[in-house]
Amino acid sequence: MAMTENNKRTLIIVVIVVIAAAAFVIWWLTRPADEIISNTNTTPVNNAQTVVINTNTAAANQNTNVQADDQVAMVRLANLFTERFGSYSTEAEFQNITDLKKFMTAKMQSWADTYVAAQKEARNSQSTFVSITAKVLSTTVNSFSDTKAEVRSTTSRTEEGENINGTRAYNQDIVLQLVKQDNDWKVDSAFWQ
Repeated sequence: MAMTENNKRTLIIVVIVVIAAAAFVIWWLTRPADEIISNTNTTPVNNAQTVVINTNTAAANQNTNVQADDQVAMVRLANLFTERFGSYSTEAEFQNITDLKKFMTAKMQSWADTYVAAQKEARNSQSTFVSITAKVLSTTVNSFSDTKAEVRSTTSRTEEGENINGTRAYNQDIVLQLVKQDNDWKVDSAFWQ
């Protein structure tokens, strides 16, 4: 069975998106902590309390350093999760969500299973190609404790598809609720704003 020109183009786009996503994840995970902090926006959103992450203070005690490292790990997870969660292609069969299940609580995993099943069923009746890529522009830690956190990220999203003339770019915020389970941060909920 020969591939049509449209299927070849779609396959090429999907391969490029997957390679770019993999390269970004590798780059993201190998970034130094200071770079993450310098990209963190500490402007309050909706009068929420903002936590400023500061690992450069020499006078900080050991407990403060551990807490700052914990916040850096939480922000890193939130940014990684947001970019993957917000990037989508109809050809990838919701792999962006299923790949993130290891970073989710059981509650969020249950939501993901239900969402993906419903979307796949709805997708069977559609045949148009759509691709969305998300990039985090800024992240604000609205609240943080030893076991819970709320993070708001502003993303730049680019959408292209058969029903769109060219591409459509827009900014969209997402709020993540995170909980700490067995010394690891997990996403408990995600709400696009």
